[in-house]
Amino acid sequence: MPFPAGPGLGSPQIGFFPATTDRNPIKAFIPIHALKDDTGVKEISLQTSKGKYQAKKGREGEGKVRRGERERERGKMASEFRKKLFWRAVVAEFLAMSLFIFISIGSALGFNFPMVANKTSTKSQDNVKVSLAFGLSIATMAQSVGHISGAHLNPAVTLGLLLSCQISIFKALMYILAQCLGAVVATAILSGVTSSLPGNTLGLNA
Repeated sequence: MPFPAGPGLGSPQIGFFPATTDRNPIKAFIPIHALKDDTGVKEISLQTSKGKYQAKKGREGEGKVRRGERERERGKMASEFRKKLFWRAVVAEFLAMSLFIFISIGSALGFNFPMVANKTSTKSQDNVKVSLAFGLSIATMAQSVGHISGAHLNPAVTLGLLLSCQISIFKALMYILAQCLGAVVATAILSGVTSSLPGNTLGLNA
């Protein structure tokens, strides 16, 4: 094997390629066969670049999907806001909640009824009547508005359906608002009706 010529001493021997101007012959020359085929290195580099490109495209795709979901949710909310059926369901929840509270709480009021000669009875409403009033009123409301709004009649039910992704956020908020307003209206009516009765216990816990 011929000894490679150093820089400035002439042309390098066959089989070697000058790599640097370093006078160290080991660093100055590298064998040609180490450079003649770098296909494997190129393939590895290509695969790495391809993997990075695919990962980038995947992240971009996920971002587009999330943006699309948000846009669809906004579009769904806007479309619900414009639909008559949506507002019909909200009004149904309001009316059903108002009637349920009026009937059930009205039956449970423990005010005393006047009997004879300004003497009042100290006996409260019968528990069976109160139970029947609650049960029959909620059953009637469910049958009446179930096909319109689903007859939630309870913010806890609406929240549970929201967490299970069965209704939209906007619909859940409007339902809860309607239910709370219905309960307030029914209580106000009861307060006006029963305020003049003796021993009225509306709003008292003891």
